[in-house]
Amino acid sequence: MVVITVSLNNVPSSVWVEDGSFLKLKNLSIGYTLPASLLSKYSISRVKDICVCHKISLLITSYKGLDPEIGMQGGSATQNGVDNGTYPSSKYFTFGLNVTF
Repeated sequence: MVVITVSLNNVPSSVWVEDGSFLKLKNLSIGYTLPASLLSKYSISRVKDICVCHKISLLITSYKGLDPEIGMQGGSATQNGVDNGTYPSSKYFTFGLNVTF
């Protein structure tokens, strides 16, 4: 006689609870205006360069998963706050140059 036991016990347990506190920097905008003394000989009155970093996620935490900001998974209330290996959001950068003649 062969007995096969299948366990479907995937219910969240307090055994796996971690401290989810974190400090996160998500967006950063940096701009620099060149001094007018450098631009006067080129008939340019103003030059400003801009760099905007979105979702850069400078993260300070002791959480062992990918991202402590996980939220609802699949719309199920029983999965709220359960980390199912969700990928962190992607980063993107925007660069700009504003020149006034």
